[in-house]
Amino acid sequence: MKPFPKILLLVLACMASGAGSLSAQRNEMAIQRLNASDGLAENSVLCMLQDHLGFLWLGTQYGLHKYDGYAFKVYLPNPDDPGSIRSRNFLNISQGVRYGSQGMLYEDADRNLWIGGDGGLHRYLRDSDRFLHYPLQVGAENLEHYKVVHITGDPARQGRLWVSVEARGLYQFDPARETLVPVESISNFFNRAADNMRLNDADNDGIYETRVTFPASEYGYTLEYKFAVRHPNGSMIWEEGPNPANPPHGNRTIILRGGDIDLSPVDFGAPNDFETGDLTHATGNAARSTTIRFQVNTKRRLTPPLAPGDSLWLLGNLPPLNWQVRPEFNSIFCENDSIFWVGTNGNGLLRFNFEAERVTHHFIPTHDPHSISSNSIWTMFQDRRGTLWIGTDGGGLNKLVQPAAGSSENPAGGFGRTTLTFTRYQHDPNDPHSLSSNEINCIDEDANGELWIVAGIVGSSSNQLNRFNPQTSQVTRYPIDLSNRLGAVLVDRSGLLWAGSWNDGVFKLNPKALKFPHYTMQPDEANSFYGKYIRAICEDRAGNIWLGGDMEGLYRLDRQNGTYTYFKSDPAHRDSLNATAIWDIIEDRNGAIWIGSNEGLHKFDPHKKVFKRYQHDPRNPQSLTTNGIASIFEDRSGVLWVGAWNGVLHRFDPKTETFTAYREFEENSDWYSGGPLLDIVEDDVGVLWLGKGENGLVKFDPAIGKLKGFKENSFDASGVGRLRIDRAGRLWYSGLGIRGLALFDRKTETVTKIITEADGLLQNTAYGIEEDTHGNLWISSARGLSKYNPERGTFHHYFKEDGLQDNEFRFFAHHKSRSGELFFGGQHGFNAFYPDSIKDSDYLPPIVLTDVRIDNRPVAIGKDSPLRKDIAVAEEITLAYDQNDIALTFAALDFSMPERNLYSFKLENYDDDWHAPSQERTAVYTNLDPGEYVFRAKGTNYDGVWNEAGASLRIVITPPWYQTAWAYALYAVLGLGLLYTIRRVELQQREQKARIRESELRAEAAQEANEAKSTFLSFVSHELRTPLTSVIGFAKIIQKRLAERVFPATQTDDPKTKKAVQQVRENLTVVISEGERLTKLINDVLDLAKIEAGKYEWQKEPVIMPELLERAAAATSSLFENKGLKFIKEINGELPELVGDRDKLLQVVINLISNAVKFTDTGSVTCRAQGSNGEIVVSVIDTGDGVSPENQPKVFEKFKQVGDSSSNRPKGTGLGLPICKEIVEHHGGRIWVESELGKGSTFSFALPVEAEKNSIE
Repeated sequence: MKPFPKILLLVLACMASGAGSLSAQRNEMAIQRLNASDGLAENSVLCMLQDHLGFLWLGTQYGLHKYDGYAFKVYLPNPDDPGSIRSRNFLNISQGVRYGSQGMLYEDADRNLWIGGDGGLHRYLRDSDRFLHYPLQVGAENLEHYKVVHITGDPARQGRLWVSVEARGLYQFDPARETLVPVESISNFFNRAADNMRLNDADNDGIYETRVTFPASEYGYTLEYKFAVRHPNGSMIWEEGPNPANPPHGNRTIILRGGDIDLSPVDFGAPNDFETGDLTHATGNAARSTTIRFQVNTKRRLTPPLAPGDSLWLLGNLPPLNWQVRPEFNSIFCENDSIFWVGTNGNGLLRFNFEAERVTHHFIPTHDPHSISSNSIWTMFQDRRGTLWIGTDGGGLNKLVQPAAGSSENPAGGFGRTTLTFTRYQHDPNDPHSLSSNEINCIDEDANGELWIVAGIVGSSSNQLNRFNPQTSQVTRYPIDLSNRLGAVLVDRSGLLWAGSWNDGVFKLNPKALKFPHYTMQPDEANSFYGKYIRAICEDRAGNIWLGGDMEGLYRLDRQNGTYTYFKSDPAHRDSLNATAIWDIIEDRNGAIWIGSNEGLHKFDPHKKVFKRYQHDPRNPQSLTTNGIASIFEDRSGVLWVGAWNGVLHRFDPKTETFTAYREFEENSDWYSGGPLLDIVEDDVGVLWLGKGENGLVKFDPAIGKLKGFKENSFDASGVGRLRIDRAGRLWYSGLGIRGLALFDRKTETVTKIITEADGLLQNTAYGIEEDTHGNLWISSARGLSKYNPERGTFHHYFKEDGLQDNEFRFFAHHKSRSGELFFGGQHGFNAFYPDSIKDSDYLPPIVLTDVRIDNRPVAIGKDSPLRKDIAVAEEITLAYDQNDIALTFAALDFSMPERNLYSFKLENYDDDWHAPSQERTAVYTNLDPGEYVFRAKGTNYDGVWNEAGASLRIVITPPWYQTAWAYALYAVLGLGLLYTIRRVELQQREQKARIRESELRAEAAQEANEAKSTFLSFVSHELRTPLTSVIGFAKIIQKRLAERVFPATQTDDPKTKKAVQQVRENLTVVISEGERLTKLINDVLDLAKIEAGKYEWQKEPVIMPELLERAAAATSSLFENKGLKFIKEINGELPELVGDRDKLLQVVINLISNAVKFTDTGSVTCRAQGSNGEIVVSVIDTGDGVSPENQPKVFEKFKQVGDSSSNRPKGTGLGLPICKEIVEHHGGRIWVESELGKGSTFSFALPVEAEKNSIE
């Protein structure tokens, strides 16, 4: 869909004179301009047509366009595509003058679309979205380089077309034979006229002559004529003006007196006597035809003399001397099978009767006001009443006068009379209700029978859109500020106007869109309130409209004469207004106007025309309690109530002109005391209901004299802004906060319903609420105006493009008059309307499919494609089973405001119900199963009226080959074969089962052996670990006591004794060391057995890797001291936290470091930890012996010891690294080695950072 359209207001009402004027923009039209930025390939829209499907076609100087309301599809010539259009330019220009191009597009009775233009004649092939080009060949003459300027159909002979070719004449086209045939009667007529215009030397004496007969209708006129030499190449040499007057059409003149006139031979270019003045024009029997013999002596003064091929011609201002040999036919109209009308460029209007072989020529003589008004005819149009209208160049609009069918003048009906007359409608500079210009470019008719006319030379100020009422002959002009270059007009089926322009795009005008009369002032007017907020509106009994707000005063509009009176705030004069900000205005039953403002309460006496002020007086307790007045209300008893900004309710006593203040509540007075009193209404029993700006709804019974608050029942603690009691007695009110519109039950004193934006409300805060005569609530807001039907619970919304002063209204600015007229105001004036006058459009737009995509790719049209026809006219589409992702785009062809059109769709056999209405117009379905479906789409016009019929498309998705009928037949055959095979296989299966059972028994035995091994290892390990633990314990005790007591007592210098003591120490150390090594081996065996059996209980706790690595370094520090190795730590302190078994991960690190020290004699061991790709990678790098490539895969296998067996390296158990591998993998990680003999090894493991991956199950 695209950005919000550019809506402009066309203001037509003029400002009346007086103290001021207020324009009621009742004749506005919403205008949107579409140009290249909206998808047009070129901005000159020269011809337009709406086809039977509802698409809009536009011809420009750069291609043909099809428009669906959302996007333009552009058709341009493509030399490599024979099915492309050949016309690029739809501009009709002849002899430097621009003519209407509307006739270049035509849809015939068979719904074929025909296209002209600079590429010849085409027929649009709607099924394939391509074009069929018809060669313009007439015998040996090729007309391909000439432009087809007008196409129309013959109503009596289906399929036959009339085609006007630029500079070549008029032709009949027979689509069945694909032939172009000149209209011989027309050609002969002009050829005969040309014969009269050519002079001949019959006696071969150098005297050229011709005889021309002028009809009686030209009796009494002055003929202006001259001679010319025509060369074979078509160039002309005219007589140079031999006479000083030199009339525009000829430099020789003669009066047509009737009878025969024989003129003496004249020399070419020689002076000749002028005959000036006209005879009295005669008609009937008094008028006679005139035959004149013209002669030219070519032997004198003709320089150079006539050469072979040259000819001498006579031309003048009256027919037939003013006719072209090949006239330009600008417009053609076929009345019936025998009557045909042709509008020419300069040759007038011709009516051909083919059956009678008679031609009637209508031209402009000098004195006949009932003749055609110009000899240049630009356009012809027949309205629905059968009246023929002729638009001319410079002569305005002509209506052919048609007597009633069956009369003596018109016995057969139609335009069959012998003498035809015309009524002229022309521009009058002194009449604003006349045509804007006498140059008529294009005509169309709306549903009301009014004509829409583009008049005026392109680029001139008179170039405007004109609405002509044939009944009253009144014209309303619509100047379009954005363009004075209009050339074409079209009224589409919805009543929308399209005005095509030269270089300014196309204008879309909606006469129905601006439903609401809009009153505003112009910014350049004195004391204009343009741009100021209207906050108060009231109509008095005389029909005057009173306006107040942030205006530095008060306005009164007299709607009878359109003038207003401005009452400027003047604090210095007591009888004047003292109000810069006005909040409320009412008229009381006596006709006085009451105004509430920030400066107090004012009363205006309409008879004395003075103001009286009521203000707060701190010395007078019976005065107003404040000057800030927010609301005024007169109850049914005539009592005036005033609500103040301090929340106090006042009652006015007109006799004493004093006020009684009511501020005491029945209970919780402090709770309800604050907040402005914004609105007052009265129910059917005389109780007042008040809207408090901070404390909610308040009830006041004048009989009791106390207030009762309902804050505990209010739906918004921020206060109540507007109230309305409807005709059913229901109380509606809106809060100032975010909760919406509430329905309050006065009996139960509770809120029974809350309506919010979720229910369709435009905004949860209502700025104004009024009820119409049908019980609908009209609600203004900052987002538009809504009509709410409480019985049905439905909304209808209206916006600026509907004629509202703006989408944003102002608080307080609403009013309902005695006659039921509603008023709503804002910053840009106000709207005043009767709800029954707001009519929604009843146009049901056609719903069409505009695009289809399969697997998100466009689908071409063709016999090998799933799409055999253009999607707009396709009834069915067949897809393969793997083409089951489909997207269908559709459009409602209501071009008024496409952004407001709503859509719903459903795929039968898939969707259970229609999709919820929205502006989404593409339906996407994925993974559809093979089968048959029907897709249906429906839509609305811009006013929400549904076209339930919509559009449909049958979708067939074929199954894969293995789900087709022949596949199932094959399956049956295969099934029979399978039964035979099964019997044969059964015997083989029995043998196979026996072999499998034997293998299972062997596997079970192996499993039992493996379990026995594990049980044995566990048993042996337990049996060994207990006594071994005791041995190590006693050995450590003995070692300690020997060290503390025995060895000190045996200190001697005897070498043998010292040696014995040393051997005892070493032996005890070996016993303890080997015991601990054996204990570790036993523990490794037990751990491995538990892990393999899945019985190890893993811990799940936070692990901070840098801390864990520091612990491992501390635990292995003594190993480095004993061997003199350097320990290097490269640990990233910012590593994220893991979740796992902290002790087991510590065991892995210690094991890797211990192994590195064990196999490294010199150099260093590095422990490195870093984050990489969502993992923590820990590496232990040594500078030891390294591991050969063939042994690297074995280091993580159980009981595998790799390395040089002849070396003195300490032997391991072969279980450390396998256990490390099991621990790491249980944490979702991985472990590996990288090594090279003689250069050391790097053992690394990686753990994922994600907590869920680190969780130990």
